Amino acid sequence: MTTSVGRLSQLTRLADTAVALARHSTHGRVLVVRDLGTAGVERAVAMHAKLTKHDLQVRVLGPPEVIESAHRIGPTAALVIDLSSQGVGEADLLAAHLNIPLLAVDDEYSFLPQVDIAVVERTSDAIALRSSAHHDAALAQVAVSPLGPWSAIIMRLEDQIVHLRDAEIRVRRRHGFLEIDVSGPTGLRRYRGHRCRLEPVGGCFAVARDGLQRGELHGPLLLQVYARRFTAHLHRP
Repeated sequence: MTTSVGRLSQLTRLADTAVALARHSTHGRVLVVRDLGTAGVERAVAMHAKLTKHDLQVRVLGPPEVIESAHRIGPTAALVIDLSSQGVGEADLLAAHLNIPLLAVDDEYSFLPQVDIAVVERTSDAIALRSSAHHDAALAQVAVSPLGPWSAIIMRLEDQIVHLRDAEIRVRRRHGFLEIDVSGPTGLRRYRGHRCRLEPVGGCFAVARDGLQRGELHGPLLLQVYARRFTAHLHRP
């Protein structure tokens, strides 16, 4: 069982490492991803206080804020500290998207008795959007929605060709694959693959990335899952 003293000691060790990493960066801003709930808020407040003592700028994000914020933060951060529960994954997405190190507590790796921190390479999936009007990446989801009736689109997925009419298309990434939900007059259909090409042949469609509108689809759109690499500094529990 982890005591309150143990938790504070863990936060202190993370903060000390964060200060050392931030000093080697051209940016001094640290992003902290917290858990939901009172305990998550308390840990984030304690980490914020420890880092600001060293003149670091700190921004705390709850899991629902991470994906939306990632597209707005830009190249102004030094590292991400993950204070969330293991397996949540938002902090990994943020570090990979911003191409900055992640600092976390993780018992996945075996440490030598004298080693407290392991520096490893991790990957996090994203979705690339490529067309004449889009050169973008989505962290979580791409949506292609008809803007009126009588819309038609051709979906080419691996070796499949699917003709869709009046369909809402939602694309997510999961374990190296695209997971595609198509909602239309005949109900919900699901597909899976590494790359998908959408070709509008009638009507107008809107394209959204991670919930944000990115414009209309006027030509073929290629969606492809790819792995982004980032460096993780992992403390033992």
